[in-house]
Amino acid sequence: MLNLQRASPREHPDRSAVLASLDRDALSDPGRTSKPDPHRLGQAIAMKPILSVIIPVWNDEARIGLCLDALEAQSLPRELFEVIVVDNGSTDATAKIVAGRTGVTLLHEAQVGSYAARNLGLTRAVGDYLAFTDSDCVPDPDWLRNGLEAIRDNAAVGVGAGRVVFLEPQGAHSRACLNYERLLSMRQDDNVKQGVVITANWFSRRSLVTERGGFNATLKSGGDHELSGRISRDGLKTLYIPSAVVRHPARAQIEEITRKARRVVGGKWASTSGRFRVFRRLKTETRTFLGRVGAVTRATEISATERFELLLLLARLWLLAVVEVLRLQLGGQPARS
Repeated sequence: MLNLQRASPREHPDRSAVLASLDRDALSDPGRTSKPDPHRLGQAIAMKPILSVIIPVWNDEARIGLCLDALEAQSLPRELFEVIVVDNGSTDATAKIVAGRTGVTLLHEAQVGSYAARNLGLTRAVGDYLAFTDSDCVPDPDWLRNGLEAIRDNAAVGVGAGRVVFLEPQGAHSRACLNYERLLSMRQDDNVKQGVVITANWFSRRSLVTERGGFNATLKSGGDHELSGRISRDGLKTLYIPSAVVRHPARAQIEEITRKARRVVGGKWASTSGRFRVFRRLKTETRTFLGRVGAVTRATEISATERFELLLLLARLWLLAVVEVLRLQLGGQPARS
């Protein structure tokens, strides 16, 4: 079990009475036509934020600024949430960019892997609620407001899954890759049916995560499915929140798609054990491939030519998965990126 005791413990008074008295318009008024009472809001601010936003980052100097700009533009009052960015060994200007931002906590995690970085963020988080996103995501202005409103005061919900919308690629791109992203990637509405959520857009109570020891930091991919699956199996619901939107750049080149696919295979391999692991992984990869073939065959939003191109891409990704499983079986290490 991971040690998730706070790195710098701080004592805070109980806020339940104060939060109960805050105007619900502070969270639920989409037009922000009303504001919470300044005195009551001041009481809450003096105690600690309601929500902690945790973002792992690695060599993303081109996009981390856009993510932080979007968080500064949130309709949820800025005093009600904190932003924690955990640099995971960047060699570019990422850490310098984050360090130059006012009101953003920058941490450094030496252990390779975004889940190790998220766990470090958890040790410093003080909000009763958590929101996770990625450094390449751009949250909509009402992201935090709508996500928090959906899970607050709903004890039956374990993890909330916000919607991921793909940004149109700039410049040359593969039509098959773009259709792959739109039809098959980051489908949170489908994820919740399986009781899992991705950390590109995750909301939960902090206690639910810390009580379970956080994420499995040994995984390079799939740690979000692993933890949300554990929470679901404990009898708590996963909730789809379509109004809590983050925008993610589409992987529009084959190299980007295959790189992620290889990382996902490695994450699943690391989370599988047993004597017949290689056969179980090959069986699962084949089942996933066939399920995607069925989904593409039934898709009505693409042309026949686009469908054929996408099926060829799926076949290529299945072959890549088979080769990667065999490489790992022979002693290879899961890829980070």
